[in-house]
Amino acid sequence: MSSSEEFAGDHFFRAPDEQIAYALAHSLADFGFAKVGARPFDAAWLVHAIDDGPYEDDDGGRRWFAAVTRHATAIAQQYACPWFTGSTFPISHDWTLVEDSPLMILNPGARPVVEPPPTVTAPADTPLGLHAAGILAVQPPLVGLHEIGWADLEHAHGSAADVPRLLEILAQFDDPQWSAALSELVGDDLLHQGNCYSATAPALAFFVELITCGQGTPDQRHHLLRDLLWGAARHASRVAHDIEDPDAEAAHVVVGLYAHRLFDLWDYECPAMRYLLAGLACLYPERAQSLRPRVRDFARSLEGSRQGAYLSLVELVLDGDEEAIGQAIEEIAQWRAGEVDDLLDGDSTIAARHLVAQAIVFA
Repeated sequence: MSSSEEFAGDHFFRAPDEQIAYALAHSLADFGFAKVGARPFDAAWLVHAIDDGPYEDDDGGRRWFAAVTRHATAIAQQYACPWFTGSTFPISHDWTLVEDSPLMILNPGARPVVEPPPTVTAPADTPLGLHAAGILAVQPPLVGLHEIGWADLEHAHGSAADVPRLLEILAQFDDPQWSAALSELVGDDLLHQGNCYSATAPALAFFVELITCGQGTPDQRHHLLRDLLWGAARHASRVAHDIEDPDAEAAHVVVGLYAHRLFDLWDYECPAMRYLLAGLACLYPERAQSLRPRVRDFARSLEGSRQGAYLSLVELVLDGDEEAIGQAIEEIAQWRAGEVDDLLDGDSTIAARHLVAQAIVFA
């Protein structure tokens, strides 16, 4: 296997002071990281651990790296130091510590002693039909759009004064600039790199109107609901990783106020839209209790597939069975690469909300 098919990675942990940062750094070095450093950062300290790997760039390698991350996070938790951020990169990049770090510990050739997780074949995807909904189409009025002080709100690129113009384009589903407007509004502005801003919550409220009006092609409505789900789910992601984010919380609250209007569409929607609605139900289980039998039947119809596994997890969240939720996440962690292992020790319902939303949005 060539080096281009292998990767390494790093982890940052936030420590409250120099003494704890140094203690954690030495513990991570003893654990086997090849390079560990500590330096002041934003009225606190950052401990930086570099894992030279190498790991194969496949599901097995990513799950192995995630297992190492979980062990390192557990060590940091002993010092009350939360995981801050991390990354992966080709081993050819040869990542190094910040040169002026007061503490640098080098263990050339070392790597954490963590056994690779067993390989489990992931269930196959099942194509979900996407077709027109059986609801009456009306022109979305965008009530109150110009009563909001958008110029006083912000998105990723500054003032949100341009948001009304983009929403008005989205309300004209036959506008040739429709797709470009959605990409700009969501990808560039409201949810840039998965972040929320002060303009995100009020803008997402209008997405509910655009989805429920019955206008647009099936693909357009699917894109709108997917982006709405992603925005509403950012709060669960932040909570799962112990990050406070008032803008993400506001987005979650606002979508929750209108969630019942979306759940009312279930019986009229196609399977692809119902899959997204199930993800939304996972975020708002108290408001989605009427969907419990529908989600259960949907999950049974897709039993043995990847979508069926996530729908079964949604069913457990709606049932409120914490123990079963944790067991289901552990089962999914056996075949899903990435951050699932990082979520196993936290609140199982919060982990499920984050996991399901991410899986459904990026299906």
